[in-house]
Amino acid sequence: MNRFSLLVVMLSVFMIQGCANQQLETRVAWSSTCFQDQPDTEARAAFLGPIAVALAPKLIEGAVDAAALALKEAGERAELAKSSGRAISRPYMVTADSDLQISDEHRCLIVSRGRFPAPVASEEGTLQSLVDVQERVFTFEATVQHLSGEPYFQLVPYRLRVGTFEGTSLWSPNKRELSVAISMTVPGSSSPFASTVFTFEDIQRNTDWNPSNQVAMRKTSPLLALPPLPESGKKAQAKQEAFIAPYVLAESTLIAKTTTSPPQVAQPPNPLAANNVVAKTDDLCAKVRSYNKDFPKSPISDPKCGREITLLKAELDKALLNAQSPDALESWARGVCPKATGTGESLKCQASYVPPVKPNARFGHMVVDVSVVEARQGNKFAAFLGNAIGSAKADVTKAIAQQVIPEQKKAVQETKDAADRSAHREVILADLAVTQSEQELVELQASGSPSASGLTTARALVIKAKIAANDAYRTAGLPLPYPELG
Repeated sequence: MNRFSLLVVMLSVFMIQGCANQQLETRVAWSSTCFQDQPDTEARAAFLGPIAVALAPKLIEGAVDAAALALKEAGERAELAKSSGRAISRPYMVTADSDLQISDEHRCLIVSRGRFPAPVASEEGTLQSLVDVQERVFTFEATVQHLSGEPYFQLVPYRLRVGTFEGTSLWSPNKRELSVAISMTVPGSSSPFASTVFTFEDIQRNTDWNPSNQVAMRKTSPLLALPPLPESGKKAQAKQEAFIAPYVLAESTLIAKTTTSPPQVAQPPNPLAANNVVAKTDDLCAKVRSYNKDFPKSPISDPKCGREITLLKAELDKALLNAQSPDALESWARGVCPKATGTGESLKCQASYVPPVKPNARFGHMVVDVSVVEARQGNKFAAFLGNAIGSAKADVTKAIAQQVIPEQKKAVQETKDAADRSAHREVILADLAVTQSEQELVELQASGSPSASGLTTARALVIKAKIAANDAYRTAGLPLPYPELG
């Protein structure tokens, strides 16, 4: 062997070893933006907002059917290569306005396969870990679209870039079918709360598809359930709401004070305080007392003789109204929000306080598993998996529902006998008032571009309804539903 041949052999061994050190990887990450991001002009829905809506089992069943059908269709292709990736993330955040919602990082799901220069330290996928792909097999991106006011979302394909094929085939070297199966679970659960499959056919090398130029990309997933609400997130939301409650009420008061309102009409005078009425009433009551003194065994009475008590009650009601007059409320609100700026709908109180739950705090955990199959025709495993999911649809639907349907509020059945009918009725009405105010807030948030003052007023109504509900429960002798609000 001459020197040149030896050099070629040594270089070949070095290159083989280098490639062996950089194996193909499939990485998964959530991000606030996709790689080729466009301005986010859509109004983000507070899909949970202040209320949790019960999931519809039929929608879950439909999602299971769709996943099974997609896998059965993938079973009509021959598997050439398969891979998988996983990402663990913390899905929920609590906003400054005490809304519990999916965090800003969960707007785009990115799956990328190729050779990467550096290994990742954990399964908490980040956008940066996907950027420096050196030999791209494929990158799939899907944006998240939320169903306004409901605990559902959809994944919408945004871009698919294919560099080279991983599998080899003598029969169809230029075209492939790519199936991306996505499953979402919570740690410790054996059943997913959401799953879907995207299948792309007739893919060639160096493909770059996006919805604007490829019909195959114009597809969305079925409705998928959001992750179950974490207890830590609920507690943080309650803590945030209790803290900002006085500020929201103060801001609502200042907005109302600085907004032009019709003049108040003076109340009519109390007839019991008229001079001639006072004299005649005193004369009548004196005679009644004299009669009762002479005939104690058959006394008489007249409600008009309680004039002093009636007038005192009226004076007390007037004092209460004065204590809650616009001027008194404004004075209190200015003390709560000394740094309030603006007038009318532009008035803001948030500069006066720092919420206890930080903007970067995240709650709950979500595991996203992605399986990718590059196929030609006749994938029996996918067909088997699709049939298995389809045959076990009832069990899978039940398992998913148990994971994501939030606990319904327990009826006040156990204490119904102890509480009188009037108190029980007030509890029911108070619960309905809370639900109505929360629904109105969610509808306002989902309306597109609600005004700041409108949102503040709606949030104040939610807090007031919850405080009233606490009072109703306290009167009925029941545990307070919102103890953080006192």
